[in-house]
Amino acid sequence: MGSTIAKSFDGGGILGDLKVVYDINGAASSRLSKLLESKPNVASDFSQLLDSCDFVIEAASQQAVFDHAAEVLNAGKDVLVMSVGALMDRGLRDAVEDACRRAGSHVYLPSGAILGVDGLKAASVLGVEEVSLTTTKPPGALAGVKYLEDQGIDVKLFDKPTVVFEGGGVDAAKSFPQNINVAAIVALSTGCDVKVTIIVDPNSERNVHEIVAKGRFGVIKTVAENVPSPENPKTSYLAVLSAISVLRQVSGSVKIGN
Repeated sequence: MGSTIAKSFDGGGILGDLKVVYDINGAASSRLSKLLESKPNVASDFSQLLDSCDFVIEAASQQAVFDHAAEVLNAGKDVLVMSVGALMDRGLRDAVEDACRRAGSHVYLPSGAILGVDGLKAASVLGVEEVSLTTTKPPGALAGVKYLEDQGIDVKLFDKPTVVFEGGGVDAAKSFPQNINVAAIVALSTGCDVKVTIIVDPNSERNVHEIVAKGRFGVIKTVAENVPSPENPKTSYLAVLSAISVLRQVSGSVKIGN
């Protein structure tokens, strides 16, 4: 995801200068920098990254959010978080919110691979009584997931759609840290826990997310049929595009949606 976002700066799709890139794998950072027209600097450690910019884009992992999000915000710098599932941890979320209040910084959470986040946020003003997320993925999108391996589940053996997870949003975010960040977005948008169902479908080539939310506002139903990201088949392309869209709004003068 990070590479696609970085290339958008090169093409003018995002206003602003990509000054520095960082990865715990230094070789990966160097390769990315060489691919880009702007040839951003390669930070040797996170402190160097933080000292070199005023806005940080996280496209690494939930652990990176745990390790660095509050640090970035306490330094008075804004951050866009792709690994939103980390914020399902109440302690981390409190630390992030406290840092924002103290330093006047901001966190941006892209809507990811789902639709209707603006409607969910609006509905939460009145109150969302229940919300469900049903995610259907091809086997390749869930290959190598530790939670499934620990359960003795081999997704490559399925010959029909099979439910591999049912539970709340917190457990989903922990069990599928690279795959179901959308559950966290739904939970954070509505203010209530999410009933999550994950299905592996050997006949599907797309990542499908269906949301149903109910309350006094009425009923919201959305379905997104996503093609996988060219860089990472475990991630929907729309998730990357949503981050680019947020960055365009941050750097632009017109803000669309709530």
